[in-house]
Amino acid sequence: MNPKLIRDKFRSRTPLCIRIRDGILYLNTQIEIARSDGLRAGTYCEFTRLNLPLTPSEIGLAAKNLISTFNSLSDLTEEQFISLKGIKVEEYNAISDDIYLKSTNAKSFDELNEYYEECVVFYNIDSDIYEFNISSICEQGKRKIKKLYKSTGTEDILTFETPLIFKDSITSEALGTMILEAFDRSHKMSLKLSGKYIPPKTIEIYNNISVEFTPPNDKHFTDLDDGGIGEIYQLYSYVPKEGAKATDAIALTSAPELFKELTVQNIREEWIRTYGEPDEICVTEKQYGIFKFRAEIKNKDYYCISYITTIDCGEFTQNLECGMQIISPARKKKLCASLAESIEQFALSCKIKYQS
Repeated sequence: MNPKLIRDKFRSRTPLCIRIRDGILYLNTQIEIARSDGLRAGTYCEFTRLNLPLTPSEIGLAAKNLISTFNSLSDLTEEQFISLKGIKVEEYNAISDDIYLKSTNAKSFDELNEYYEECVVFYNIDSDIYEFNISSICEQGKRKIKKLYKSTGTEDILTFETPLIFKDSITSEALGTMILEAFDRSHKMSLKLSGKYIPPKTIEIYNNISVEFTPPNDKHFTDLDDGGIGEIYQLYSYVPKEGAKATDAIALTSAPELFKELTVQNIREEWIRTYGEPDEICVTEKQYGIFKFRAEIKNKDYYCISYITTIDCGEFTQNLECGMQIISPARKKKLCASLAESIEQFALSCKIKYQS
């Protein structure tokens, strides 16, 4: 970038602002327009929107493209802006709010602040470093208030060990992963303020390789650790009421029934072999957090949904499955819908942690 604003007054820029609502990711870059005296004449934005779920690489590529636009255009003189857009800065400023709201499907900036999770990337001109800020949303009276924090959080709410910072050399995958982490931190900050925060749990699945996840937020689940079963890393049984028998569960396992290469066809064949002829079955290859496949099967005996991936353990690869199983599903229609939502949230909360 080529700074044109007075350096002592404007030491940072906003190359990336990212919001999320209803499964849509809204990204924009902000390019400053400088007056001849070095003060700000306006801010020009370019926008991108993405429908989730996507891989970290796909998210990161869209973000890097916007940052590239930021670096090639920022800062603009008023004359350069007129050449770029064909209108004067004053004309653009008069319609910029409407353009911004239209790009995010919001009716007002109050709606943006209250209902969109947000993280912002600031660029420091002196250090040449990009740094994320995360946000929290909390209720104050009838309103929801959003606040921004450093990526490491704040001791008043939650703190995170590693700052989310990067330089232009970052890969698309690494940037996409960082964006997802920033939103995860923002979500945890909001949950903490609302009193609904559940601390994550970490389990080791191989030497120096762990999975971190958020336990299900439902009083009917009982934490059974590994259940005393070798193929299971974590087991939560579902007990519908006190004294009832637990026949349904969600679990994190090594997918023992899947001993072939992970493909849609192989998963489909092994699931039919394991659970019997299906009334319904759907296996898709699509990114869900760390997982690369989703499988769903239903018959009179079982209703199962799993998210599945392969982990590189160095000497070998290991399958990882996050799944639910409901026995005799025809009598449990409400539970089927509830656990399907629980297992998706559980799977999306999973993160692989490598320790040196």
